[in-house]
Amino acid sequence: MQNHYQTLGLLTGASQEAVQDAYRKALRRFLHHQQAGTPLPQEAFDALQAAYAELGTPEKKAAYDQQLARHVESPAPPARQDLALSALYSAPTPSSNRAALPENAESGPVIHRFEFTGSGGEYFRIWIVNLLLTILTVGIYSAWAKVRREQYFRRNTLLNGSGFDYHGSPTAILKGRLIAWGLLLILTISEKLNPNYYAIAVVVLSPALPWLLWRSFRFRARNTSWRGLRFDFQSGYLASFITFIAYGLLTLVTLGLAFPLLLLRIKQFMINNLSFGGFDFKTEATAKDFYIVFLIAAVASMGGFVVIGIVSAMLIASLAPVGTTAAIVVFVVMVFLAYVVIMPMVMVYVQVNLANRLWNKTSLSKHLFGCDQRLLAMFGIVVSNWFLIVLTLGLYWPWAKIRLAAYRARHLSLVVADSLDDFVGYNTAEQQALGEGFADAFDFDIAL
Repeated sequence: MQNHYQTLGLLTGASQEAVQDAYRKALRRFLHHQQAGTPLPQEAFDALQAAYAELGTPEKKAAYDQQLARHVESPAPPARQDLALSALYSAPTPSSNRAALPENAESGPVIHRFEFTGSGGEYFRIWIVNLLLTILTVGIYSAWAKVRREQYFRRNTLLNGSGFDYHGSPTAILKGRLIAWGLLLILTISEKLNPNYYAIAVVVLSPALPWLLWRSFRFRARNTSWRGLRFDFQSGYLASFITFIAYGLLTLVTLGLAFPLLLLRIKQFMINNLSFGGFDFKTEATAKDFYIVFLIAAVASMGGFVVIGIVSAMLIASLAPVGTTAAIVVFVVMVFLAYVVIMPMVMVYVQVNLANRLWNKTSLSKHLFGCDQRLLAMFGIVVSNWFLIVLTLGLYWPWAKIRLAAYRARHLSLVVADSLDDFVGYNTAEQQALGEGFADAFDFDIAL
């Protein structure tokens, strides 16, 4: 009898969580072999899949453990597939910022790239109608505008030829927004009346923030589907409170030093509570991943400002005999370059590297995500988008959104271990949209 625990490099009877982690690591190493041009034999991958098929769920694992306990194995020399599988545990784990995965591997997992099929012209017509009707109805139509916008972007985002969909109710979203705007009005009035009243209102309403955000994530997930199956979001209020209040206060107390930890905790809250077709999402991103990105960004930005400061001082000193006007012009130009070039580059660096590190360590059951965004490519898109938005007085905005969506989709992939058909759909209850309305009313829309 084949010991599937040994196939995964585990001791017999290892926990369910250990099985999940070992499988993901082995699959990533399998992909690393494919990237390196040294793919393992197909039987190695088959053995890995067979092991996970028996140990991947609690029910099957319990039955297998009972069967294994009754079976007494005699020592035997390792089979060819065991020798092949040993390479899975000796190969180095691929970097979180690995190169693009091969689309046509000879054996093993299949890589499905996401794609976005929307166009700027189509979205412009939706965007301009939404904008005009929202203005004419004093904001009431914004709920219907959101549904149209979400449906357009989801339906044009494809995975393996199938688009996503959005099922949110505009009336439910409107009700949520009215309540959210009411809470904002209370805070505004209390601030105008008396600072003490405002402080009391903040303390009283603060516990509502994690509840509203939790409901927002749940509403968004349960109203998103793919191939007729809806996503789900399973979490409780306590986890949301710890994420947004406890870690938020920690960020304030540490004067921002804990911000990467707060951001990681938010991403973990969003991903680890998400499921699709009965299978759970999981991210293995760590605080180290996030702190490295922010540390490099901080060092790069400070270095850039120092260089520009030195160059500015030298130019101003050389122009001093000419007059103060020339020196002032040089100073203004250098400050402008600092904020127009360095800051956008740093911000794009953070966005690109956080996305790569997060998605490259995220999985859906035994399927893995991959992300290979590039800094210069994204920087070119962001800078040209803002230039054209300013040049067209905002009318280029729809095309800018489409360009970003298309780029992000092209550089996101799902590494499928066997087939996408193994998902089992189940019904999720319709959720009220109170939290979703809050997210939009306060411009607090957190996205992956």
